[in-house]
This record gives sequence, C-alpha cells and structure tokens, in this order.
Amino acid sequence: MNKKWSEPTGLASPPIGAQDQFALVLADEFIRCGMTDALICPGSRSSPLALAFYGSEIRCHVRIDERSAGFIALGLAKSTGRAVAIMVTSGTALGNLMPAVLEASYARVPLIVLSADRPPELHDISAPQTCKQTDIFSSFTRWSFDSGVIRDDMASAFRSIASRAYLEAIGSPNGPGPVHINLPLTEPLVGQVYIDGHQPQATDTDWLPAARQDNKPWHRIAKPKSRVDSDLEELLGSIFASKGLIIAGAFQRSQQDRYIDCVNSLADKLNWPIITDPLSGVRRGSSHHIICHADSLLRSATFAEAAKPDVILRFGNPMASKVISNYIASQKCIQVSVDPYLTFADPGRSSELFIDCDPAYLLGINCGSPTSIEWPIMWSEYDRLAQTTIEAQLDSLQELSEPWIARYLIQKTSKDCAIFSSSSMAVRELEFYGGRSSDYPQVFSNRGLNGIDGVISTAIGTALSGQFSRVITLVGDIAFLHDFSSLIHSSHRLDLTLVVIDNGGGEIFEFLDQKRLDEDRFNTLFRTDQMLDLAKIAKGAVTNVFAPTTKSEFENAWDACRLLQGLGIIICKIQAGSTRQLHELLESEISISLAGSLGSSY
Repeated sequence: MNKKWSEPTGLASPPIGAQDQFALVLADEFIRCGMTDALICPGSRSSPLALAFYGSEIRCHVRIDERSAGFIALGLAKSTGRAVAIMVTSGTALGNLMPAVLEASYARVPLIVLSADRPPELHDISAPQTCKQTDIFSSFTRWSFDSGVIRDDMASAFRSIASRAYLEAIGSPNGPGPVHINLPLTEPLVGQVYIDGHQPQATDTDWLPAARQDNKPWHRIAKPKSRVDSDLEELLGSIFASKGLIIAGAFQRSQQDRYIDCVNSLADKLNWPIITDPLSGVRRGSSHHIICHADSLLRSATFAEAAKPDVILRFGNPMASKVISNYIASQKCIQVSVDPYLTFADPGRSSELFIDCDPAYLLGINCGSPTSIEWPIMWSEYDRLAQTTIEAQLDSLQELSEPWIARYLIQKTSKDCAIFSSSSMAVRELEFYGGRSSDYPQVFSNRGLNGIDGVISTAIGTALSGQFSRVITLVGDIAFLHDFSSLIHSSHRLDLTLVVIDNGGGEIFEFLDQKRLDEDRFNTLFRTDQMLDLAKIAKGAVTNVFAPTTKSEFENAWDACRLLQGLGIIICKIQAGSTRQLHELLESEISISLAGSLGSSY
C-alpha cells in the first residue's frame, strides 16, 4: 500500500481510516469486475459502505425495506447477469434478506450481501441491534467471509477479498449465487473526509491500496472452452441416433443466448422435438421442432402412449408442469441431463447420465442418421392442434380469464420487453397457454424456490436494470397484497405494467388435494379468501390504475399502459373457481381433438 496521502485543497487531516478505505475498495473492485448496481438500505452502522458506494460509478437504489430491497437486487441480477450488491445495517435488517438469499441460491443468481456488524466487544452483552451474523445464511451462500475489525495492516488484502467475492458470486463451481461479507464496523462511522464534503475517488491512487493496471480486477478466472472425451462422445453418438426428446428448462440469463442457439441447433441436427419452458427463452428460437403445449398434449393418455421416446435429453431447471414432470419420470428410456453445475436437477430421479458440460459441446458429437421424420412431425402437428383448440375456445368466451390474459401478454409483448411472472398460477398459465410468438419476450419468474414473496420487488429490479423497454408483471391477488409495499418506494419513473389477477384468494389451491377438504377448512386455511378492493388499494400508491371487466376493456388498459412513461396497474377481476373450470374445459376439448386425430393418423 502507498503510504503517501494526497491532500486536496481544504481536505481535513487525518486521512481516511481503514474501514472507509475497505468500503471504497469494495466499490472500486466491484466496478472493475463488472458491477453496475447496488441496493442501499439506510442504517447507521453501514454508513461507511453507503457513503463509498453512493460516491462511485455504481448506480445506487435506496430502499427502506430490506426484504423488498433483497428481491429488487435479485431482479437486477436476474436481468443483467451481473452480481448486485446489497448493503444493510446490523440486526434484523440482515435477517430480512433471508428469502431473497434463499431464492438466489437455488435459482443461481449472483448477489453480494454486505452486512455491517457490531465489533466483538459489543456481542453477548445485550448491546442493541447486535446478534451473531457470521454464517447467518449457512449453506445457502457460495462464499461467506467475516472481515473482523478492519485494521490498517489488512490493506494489502482488501482488493483480493473484494475481487474474490464477485468471482464467487458469478462463477462458483456450484453456479452463480449469493455471497456474504460481514463487516464489524467501529465508531466513528462517518469519516471526517465526508463531513468536510469530500468524496475520495478511486482514480486517486494515493487514497487506496494499489490496483491492477488497465482497470482489470484483482483476480480473474479462465475456463477451457471445450473438453474431449472419446468414450463419452461414442456413447452420445449412439444415443443421438435414437428417437429422442429434448426438455428445455430455464437456464442462466448470462448464458441464455448461447443456450437458445445450441438447443435449437441440436434439435434440428437430431430431428428431435423440444418441450419448452417459457422461462428458457427457447420459445423465441427459430427451430420448427419447438413444442409449447406439452402439458395439454400429455394430459391425453392416447397421445402420451404414442409419444414414448427412446431418449430424453434434459437442459436447465425443472418445469412447473406436474404433468410433464410425471411423464418424464414414467418413461422407461435412457435419460441424460446436461448440468454444468452438477446440481442434480432431477426431481423424479430418472436421469441415468449427468453431463457436466457447456451445451455447445454436444453440437460437435458425430451421430448416425437423424430420427425418422414421422416422430417430430407427430409432435408438431398435435402441438398446432392443441394451439388451435385453445385459441378457438378462448376466443369464443366473452369474459376475462387467466389463460386468455396469459396468451394475450405473450402475443402482445415484444422481444425488447420482459414478462415477470409470479411463480404460482401465473407461470403455469404462461407455460400451458402462452404459446409461441414470432416476437417472443424474455420471461422471468422466481422459480428457485417458487415463493410467493417478493414478486413485485423482483419485477421492479428487472425494470430498474434498464435491459428492457418495459417490464410486464403477472401476479395473483395474494402475491400482490404480500408485496404491495414495495410500490410505495418506487414512485419515481419505472417502466412497468403490473397485471393483477384478482380471483378472491389463492386460486392455485383449487387444483390441489386441499380442495377435497370441507369448505370452511379449505377457505380458511388454504384459499384465504379476500374481499378487498385492489383497485382502491393500488390507487393509494400509483396514479394509473385500470380495472377492466371485459376483453375489450383489458385491451384498452393494455394500450394505455404501453404508452405510459411510468408505472401502470391493471386489476383483472376473475370469478373465484372459474379458472379451474376453464382449465378442465380446455383439457377436455384438446383431448377430444387429439383422440379423433390420433385414431385416424397414428
């Protein structure tokens, strides 16, 4: 470390202390690593962090609710693929980040939690706002580090710690995820340099420990682009000559474009159908093998019997559809999972082979003649038949419905926009009935742990990322009420349309075993009926609120929100229980159509 201190005109002595230096180094190294955004939650103990980041090139978003801030950080990281920092004071503030950290861990989203802590002498004596914070997130972090009380003689380690934290968050062997740095900070918490109105800059190297040249981060990781395994290639070559099926689940945002290209190219090379999750991005690919209505098709026992593959090749996370999951688990065939992080994403425990590789590796495998043309044609023809049946039924109904809204959003949202879906009914409506579009948007959902919490906050983070011209959020009424407070802190310009399905409670339970309970226990314990006027509630925080009751009114509300420069909310009142009835009708009509066609063709 350079011991010489620069003294700009009017700068007070003595120079900044070690913990202010460390906070400045964290911001500087994170910028060098690629960080663009950070969340700041107000608090006294975390002042050195807040002041350092606020004066840097990192965009800082201030939120008073740590739970909401955690999910906003999650949304920013999901949409950019970059690690996002979130800094909080000591005590319960850190505990409020647990839900977002859990989701980030299982969804493999890079977050860096910076928690201020009280120094050791204040622990175990009932000092205010003091608890054991080290390793508070246990096994859910990719890396956890406690700095101890920060001293001048630690300066040579500052940049290494910061750089490693970023690399662990984005490039851990277990995939991207959360990192936690705990910082016991001592008073004074606001350095004299800030009180005097100055902002130490990273460009003034006399203020900070020396950095790498050319704006490079302190540490970097290099990974080989390919691996050669002749035995594996021979095995895959023989497998690929079979009648196969590709399952394309959600993949990491930072790798998604390559993933989409690889999966589409592989399907065309092998002549295999692709069952696609809307979160995967594959539905906006060019392959004619893309299947969007597998859940509807596989509900038909006749089709499921005709659609038995010899091989199932799986990518990404499991899909929301239980029908598809059960179908995969029931197949007595070779099943291969491509899993670069070896997370064993195999709920049915049916994969025989896990391949730790980049999907592009599979494109170089030599295989025999492609599958006969009848196999992919069967899937494609019946996928189109299901699509035609769904569209005819939805178009014939006058009232608003969840499947119609989901399909409308997919068809009307352009590829420069994103859809953020709640992880309960909403994501299933997009998967089952959203279909395919020539201008398919990016679709996100918190499917790491499928929680109801933080949906609006994560969507706000997605909008704040600046990656999309507008973000459309599809949520149910319970998820809306759970996270409504996040809108109160987002009154500034936010190009987001929030579509709320108000069906008077937790509609997902209409489809689950709990529905067989008596009405009192079902409604009280599970469906949690609510009779609130959501439009009135929304108007307490947002100016532009619409409450359509017909399709045409919804379309008008949609057009109005599309032209807004800011936040708009569309509250859609849906009769309780009607969604399950409509699902059953659609399944029945599709099954009838498939049975007639399969009987005559295959």
